Amino acid sequence: MSRNAIRSILVAGDGVVGLSAALAFSRALPGVQVSVLRLPPDPAALTDHFPATLPTVGRFHAAIGFDELDLVRRGIAVHHLGTQFVGGAADDWTHSFGEVGRGEGQVPFHQLWLAAMQTGRALAYGRYSPASVIGTAGKFVHPSGDPASPLASYLYGLRLHPSRYQTALEAASAGLPKIEGEFGSVEHRDDGAITALLLGDGRRIEADLYVDCSGPAAILIGSLSDEFDDWSAWLPARHVEFGWEDSASLAPLDRITMIDQGWRLTAKVPGATLRADVTTEATAEATAGSAIIRPGRRRNSFIANVLAIGDSAVALDPLPGANLALAQSAILRAIALFPGRDCHPLELAEYNRLTALEADRARDFHAVLQARLTGAPPDSLARTLAQWRTRGRLPFFEEETFTPSSWMQMLIGVGILPDHVAPVARAIDGDAAATAMAALARDLEALAARLPDYADYLAKLTRQPPAGGPR
Repeated sequence: MSRNAIRSILVAGDGVVGLSAALAFSRALPGVQVSVLRLPPDPAALTDHFPATLPTVGRFHAAIGFDELDLVRRGIAVHHLGTQFVGGAADDWTHSFGEVGRGEGQVPFHQLWLAAMQTGRALAYGRYSPASVIGTAGKFVHPSGDPASPLASYLYGLRLHPSRYQTALEAASAGLPKIEGEFGSVEHRDDGAITALLLGDGRRIEADLYVDCSGPAAILIGSLSDEFDDWSAWLPARHVEFGWEDSASLAPLDRITMIDQGWRLTAKVPGATLRADVTTEATAEATAGSAIIRPGRRRNSFIANVLAIGDSAVALDPLPGANLALAQSAILRAIALFPGRDCHPLELAEYNRLTALEADRARDFHAVLQARLTGAPPDSLARTLAQWRTRGRLPFFEEETFTPSSWMQMLIGVGILPDHVAPVARAIDGDAAATAMAALARDLEALAARLPDYADYLAKLTRQPPAGGPR
C-alpha cells in the first residue's frame, strides 16, 4: 500500500446511509479498515424513513452485493414503476421510469406528441409510457430483451421497507467493527482536519477518513464548516408527518395527492402502507413520526478528511424519491474519486463540483414539481425552462439524477409546455404520426390487459429458488 493511501475509514452513523457507505467502501477497498460508529437515529434523516429508489439502484446494489430477487423474496423490496400525481392545477398525471413513446427518425417522440396535441390528435402523454400504463393497471413485468418490444425501454426502481432494509444492511456488514458509545466531541488538527472522535466514556477513535452519515445534524462536517446553501426560496416544503399502516395490498405506483398546504404521499412496501403529509407549515420542533425540513445542501460535502453523505450533505423533501439515489450516487462517486491520505484540495474539489451539480439538479426537479416558485429560479433551472419553453429541448448537464424522459414527463405533467414545436417535427406527416401514436396507445393498453396483476407476479417471483442473499 502506498504511503499516501488511506488505511482506515470511520463511518459515523449506522442508519441506511451509514451502513450503505460502510458496506460499499469495505467491498471496493479491501485493503482499508472500515468501522462504524453507532449513533442514535436522527428523526430528520428522511432517507432512513423514505428509502424509495430510482432505476439506478441496480448499480449500487451490485456494488454492495445485494440481489434484487433475494430482497423481493424476503419481503424487503417491491418493484416501483413511478408516481401518480392527483389533484393539482393540471390534470392528473404519472411520472414513470423509462422512455415514453417512439420517435420517428431524428424526431423525438415528445416533439411528435406536441405537434399532435396542437391539432387535437394526442392523448395524455402518459398514455404512451409503458411503465405508466402498466403501473396504472396495477400490473408489472420485468423489461424485455427484445428491442422491438415496448417493454425494452421501460425501467423500474424498488420501494424498500425501511426497517427490513436496514436489517439487511446490518447483516451484510456484520463483519465490520461496530463501535458502541455516546458521541462526545471532535478533536481537530491545526489545519482543521479531524484527528479523532472523543466518546463520552473517554475513548478516542482515530481514522484517516471520517464519513459523516449522522443526518442533518452533520456532527462531523458541521465542526469544520457551517456553509450551507439554503433552498427555501424554491422548495416550500417544511414539515413531514408520516406513519405506517399494516396492509397486504400492493401497487407498483406511488401516489401523491394535493392537500391543504402541501402533498400526501402514499406508498406500498411489503406488508405495509406509508402515508406521509409533506406540508409548507412551519413547525417549531419535530415530534414522534414527524420531521422538519431545512432544504439545501452543504456548500462542500468533502472538507479536509471529512466526507458528508446523505442527509448530512443535502436535505430534500421525499416527494420524488431522490434522497437515497443521491446518497448512493455520492458513495459510488467517492469510491471512483477516492483521494490519498493527504486529501489533496484538487481531489476534493472535483468531488465537490460533481456532487454539487447533481444535488442542484435534483433541487431543480423538486422545485418545478412543487410548482410554487417564489422569485427568480436558480440559474440551472432558468436555463432548463428557457430552452424547454422555446423549442421543447432540454439542455445537457454533467450530473443528473433524473433522466430527460423524467424531466419531460414532469414538465408536461405540471402544465409547462413549449411555445413552439421544433421545425424538424414539421417534416413528419402529421396524419401518419397521429395514426402511429393511436396504435401505440392501443398496443400498450392491450399489453397491460394481458399482464398479471402485480400481486400474482410477485407471488410467482417469491416461489423461485433463493439467490443466496447478499454476497
